[in-house]
Amino acid sequence: MKPSYQIVPVIQTPEIDPGGPVKISIFISGFGDVDKNKLYVNHYHEEIIDEENPGTLRYCIHDAHDKESGEYSQPASGEDYLCTHQLDAVSVYLNLAKSYFVGDSRNLHSERALPHSVAEQTHDQLAPLEYELNTKDDARPGNYDITFSLSYTYEDMAMQDTQTVVVHVNNWKEAHQTKLEIVGTILALGILLVSAGIF
Repeated sequence: MKPSYQIVPVIQTPEIDPGGPVKISIFISGFGDVDKNKLYVNHYHEEIIDEENPGTLRYCIHDAHDKESGEYSQPASGEDYLCTHQLDAVSVYLNLAKSYFVGDSRNLHSERALPHSVAEQTHDQLAPLEYELNTKDDARPGNYDITFSLSYTYEDMAMQDTQTVVVHVNNWKEAHQTKLEIVGTILALGILLVSAGIF
């Protein structure tokens, strides 16, 4: 059967203040065997990125191998298997473990159901991949695209899925909106009390 996978980025911080981190959890949904793969993320926006410390891509799914034969046996996942890959100022790519494309058939209730991909679920409350991009303190306000591409092959077939996430960097007013509202409320209350002759 021809494999079919979709990358599912779930943005945790759709709006950030300058200097704040962009956090995106990444899941991979689908089915089928995969021979080779590559995850590529492009985040090049010199207006916002902290080029000295761009951020990290963490992943928590690995391949477990049989001790005697050395052959693949099953997925190993969770906090004990958490690894960190450093981003560069332009992009990051990672070849994912075979286990990202292995079905988990333990909870199937019908023979017509497809197995859940190991990368469709959290492990010890961790997403399969956790992307964090650091922004600089003077990041320019506006909307910025981050593109996620998953490429994979099976036999003589090559496939790709691409998804784009939009992140908004707040301007000064947006970043201080709550403080401005509090100050405005206090001033309005003060004026009301003065006009009522309480002070």
